[in-house]
Amino acid sequence: MSEINLLEKALMEKRAQMQTYETILVVFIFIIILFLGMIIFYKFTAIGLEREVFEFELEKTYNMIGYFPSLNEVSCSYLGTRKDCMDILKLLNAELALKNLPFYDDKSITVKIIYPSRNDLECSKTNLETCNFINVNTATATTDFNIVNSPVSLYDPVKDRYYVGLLEIRWYK
Repeated sequence: MSEINLLEKALMEKRAQMQTYETILVVFIFIIILFLGMIIFYKFTAIGLEREVFEFELEKTYNMIGYFPSLNEVSCSYLGTRKDCMDILKLLNAELALKNLPFYDDKSITVKIIYPSRNDLECSKTNLETCNFINVNTATATTDFNIVNSPVSLYDPVKDRYYVGLLEIRWYK
């Protein structure tokens, strides 16, 4: 009788040991699945946040395209009446006026003269007749950037002439 009890006792110990191992294995697999779920959730959240940041920056840049030509620092006027154009001479000096504004830090603003066509040369006060672009604000350049363009009317007060231009805003990631 004692041999049967010992045999049953050994069998029960092995069964208890197997159940303990099964429990440890189930908890280990559950923890692995939980970590995988957390990693996947983090990845989807990060991708969603990147998309939201991109959409926010795009909307901010579209808003800037809308109000930048009407800023007093760059818009043209005649006898105190504002016109729907950008003054080329004001654009040349606009970088100094816009430097202190925080929303221009990560954006490069360039105004290109499209018509009449000219040499590919940056404008300064001495070469207004031959240049074709003005860098209003230059941000720290990286290789990853996005561009938004809009046509604008440019006015040269020295010659009293209008030009067709392109306002280009680049924002860097």
